Amino acid sequence: MKIIINETQYRELLNEADGFIPTDLSRKIVNYIKSGEKNYFTDRCIEGHDVEIDVEIEYIELPEGMNHSISGGADIGYDEEDEMILDIILKLSIDPNDTPNSYSDIVATLKETLRHEVEHILQYINPNKEQSEEYVGGFEYLTSRHEVPAFVHGLYQKAKSIKKPLIMVLKDALTEKVGDGVITEEDYDGVLDVWLRYAKRNLPKGQY
Repeated sequence: MKIIINETQYRELLNEADGFIPTDLSRKIVNYIKSGEKNYFTDRCIEGHDVEIDVEIEYIELPEGMNHSISGGADIGYDEEDEMILDIILKLSIDPNDTPNSYSDIVATLKETLRHEVEHILQYINPNKEQSEEYVGGFEYLTSRHEVPAFVHGLYQKAKSIKKPLIMVLKDALTEKVGDGVITEEDYDGVLDVWLRYAKRNLPKGQY
């Protein structure tokens, strides 16, 4: 089932995706973490549009050089009245030995991840967008019509947060994908070219 909204509502969500959601919400989550070692954060992340954010927080010793990690995605759920709710569900792992030094890093990662997942929410509720894709391999996944906007918009939020040129952040992300075995070194340039073409078309203020 696809949620249908009108173009005006969609544009409102699009504006919030680059403003309130990644910026204010990431700070809200980090302030929640600073208030004590709490394990679950939940909030309505897009007021009036039945989109919620749920963050499971765990405190665990991580490998050297890593003070936090994050995983998750966008999901569809139902409330007690069987009404459809769109959720962004994240799992945030924090090394308690390095927490005071990691807050700015966590904010940057949350901005990136929230914007990435909100892009998928926008894709789902866009009245004019095709749904569902299947991927075979990392290159096809990273260059798909759904994932390119999500990765580029998310990494643009990170670039602004850490004050680095977008081109550098895109390259760093793909270097990590190579290191994790998601793509090969031969795939690197091809994915970067696709991401850059999208970025220059849709994010003219990015630094390339």
